[in-house]
Amino acid sequence: MSEAAAPRGRPPKDHTDTTPGWARRLRAAREAAGLTIGELADRVGLEREAVARYDAGERTPNVLVGLALARALGADPRDLYG
Repeated sequence: MSEAAAPRGRPPKDHTDTTPGWARRLRAAREAAGLTIGELADRVGLEREAVARYDAGERTPNVLVGLALARALGADPRDLYG
């Protein structure tokens, strides 16, 4: 019997890390800065939900938002974009 496919937009449960690279780098920079998702959202002026989606890899921010996130984290934008 084969495993059922993961619901659309959700990673398969048996894969250890399917988070896109941008999100992994964002999360690592956020954690290194000692910020919660809510604190980062406040610094950038975004809704907490939007930053949570970037952090989880559900969405990728546009370049201007990506630059603002990097600035708020004290990170080089090139490090977030790989």
